Amino acid sequence: MKSRIKAAAEPYFEKAKPYFKNLLWLLMASVSSMTLYINSAKYGMPEKYKDVLVSKILFGRLFFHLKHAVKGIDVFSLLFIGVFYFLFSRAPKYKGSRVEKAVAAVFSGLAPLALILCKSYSKKGSWAYVLGSEGAVFLTLIKMLGCGMVIYALLSVLSNYAFNVNSAYYLKKPLSMKREIFGYGALFFVFWAPYMLLLYPGCFTPDAKDELAQLVGRYVNAWSARAIVLADESVLINTHHPVFYTEILNITLKFGALIHSYAIAFELLCIVQAAVLALSFAYCIAVMKKYGARQRFIMLSAAFFALNPLFPIYSMTVVKDTFFMAMMTLVIVLTYELLTAERITRGRLVAYAACVLVFIMTRNNGIYIMALMLVCILLFRLKDRKRTVKIASAALCSMLVFQIGIAGVIYPAMNISSGSPRELLSVPFTQTARYVHDYRDDISPEEEKAILGVLNGNLDEIGKSYDKELADSIKSQYCKYATSDDLKAYIKAWLTGLKKHPDSYIQAYLNLHYGWFSFGGNKQVTYANIGDKHIDTVIDGFDNYMGKEAPRDLVDYALELLMKNPLSGALLEMATYTWIYVLLILYGLMKKRRNALLAASAAYFNYLISFAGPVAYMRYTVPMVCALPFVIFTIFSKNEKPFTVENKNG
Repeated sequence: MKSRIKAAAEPYFEKAKPYFKNLLWLLMASVSSMTLYINSAKYGMPEKYKDVLVSKILFGRLFFHLKHAVKGIDVFSLLFIGVFYFLFSRAPKYKGSRVEKAVAAVFSGLAPLALILCKSYSKKGSWAYVLGSEGAVFLTLIKMLGCGMVIYALLSVLSNYAFNVNSAYYLKKPLSMKREIFGYGALFFVFWAPYMLLLYPGCFTPDAKDELAQLVGRYVNAWSARAIVLADESVLINTHHPVFYTEILNITLKFGALIHSYAIAFELLCIVQAAVLALSFAYCIAVMKKYGARQRFIMLSAAFFALNPLFPIYSMTVVKDTFFMAMMTLVIVLTYELLTAERITRGRLVAYAACVLVFIMTRNNGIYIMALMLVCILLFRLKDRKRTVKIASAALCSMLVFQIGIAGVIYPAMNISSGSPRELLSVPFTQTARYVHDYRDDISPEEEKAILGVLNGNLDEIGKSYDKELADSIKSQYCKYATSDDLKAYIKAWLTGLKKHPDSYIQAYLNLHYGWFSFGGNKQVTYANIGDKHIDTVIDGFDNYMGKEAPRDLVDYALELLMKNPLSGALLEMATYTWIYVLLILYGLMKKRRNALLAASAAYFNYLISFAGPVAYMRYTVPMVCALPFVIFTIFSKNEKPFTVENKNG
């Protein structure tokens, strides 16, 4: 009788299994999502792990926390639940070796830990929500498990994704590179045109104000010149900002004086910046087409370039980074072409060398990025020695021209001073400030003397100047008369403090740079409506220096609306791009996409340099945002050879 009942019920159980499984995943999704909000519970973080699970009633404390979490739940939580449910109910098994699965599993656990740390530093300025108590550690483990399962499911989907190239379409219709470049460039320019009108005559950053003050000799406004001992007190120009861009501003100023309108001159400068950036994106699109990218991906990339407000707004911003964005994109694309092309022509190498030279001149960290990139190419392309030597020679020539010819000969001849070394010491200075702030009584007289040898004021002032998310306040106290011996003594004192209280140093660093990985950690997205409004105090007669406020308010209001929507807001989040790049490098390493990773190393090295900077800042992220579609394409593309044959006219 029982066997008959079992046989009759078995088909129904088989049909019901998927529904029970989905219900289980949905329940787990809900719990893991809500645990993200446990930290905001009304009565704070529990001290013991038992306090999380047990109170008067079994699991009462856990439900108590979840109850308060539900009150704080928002659209992001609901989206998290939906993604969790979809991935776990439909995701295929992870496709890869045991090592790949192990790496994916480790990353799936560490990524939530990083996000929890970010939240802890955002709320508490320490790792209290992670290591502050036994209960905090227990809750962290719950979150790592629940959220880690979602990330592993996402990686499972990626491991099964095949980036199919559509070669037949392009072979039937030969590609004209010139037509594609100017066509897409014009398309982007049209979509960006409204910003050119609304943000007339450009957005001026504090850095731009400093560069203009250097050019007109206003020492009181040139803060970078006041931070160094000038080689010639009559020449305020220094290498804190790239001299290349300072000279572009000089040309713009002279043109503005010639036509009696600085506003029109700077508007034209911004339009030129937009044109250069648009053409670099267009070239990126054309090369992806040449390598057989699917039409759908091309359309998505074009929409990303055309509709993401970061690009037109930064094009209309008077800032050194805009040309750097374009040049980084071109360096990555050209490097990939040289690594994978059937043959390398002399003309292509000359174009690459010229691009590298401009890239180095557009931002001071460009020389370090290229040096690190060159080392990687030499190390990982030894088998293809002939090609590697050609690429390395072209890049090295440009680096030597800049370092020896321009920086070593031309700058000294023009009495252009070197920038302050305080920029390189942003992280150590911040760690020292926190060390002084937290452990003032532990500092020995020798340490105090060494610290005050490079930082002005006294220890109490240094401790008070500590800003957990910005190094500028402590960096500004650097003594410009400090000698190399003073710096050596300071480094020794810094190491002494590190040995005494490593926790203070680690937390100071994490507090300064958690914003790179933290959703909602943006300090300032753009300069659309909050740029420096006092350019007229530097440049006499600067008409309409900030344009009309109403159009700028419109742009600012639109950005605010975009930020409030979870999907569009992700485009304006630093952390979105950081985590995408982390996933890309993991996938690229596991799938051995050597050429793609070598080309993309420019973006990764720029991240590393930024991680040693004075602040986690959206402006520093945008160059990597520009290169993202091409990096995604090359990492996921299994084919590394161009499919199309350029016609004679293209």
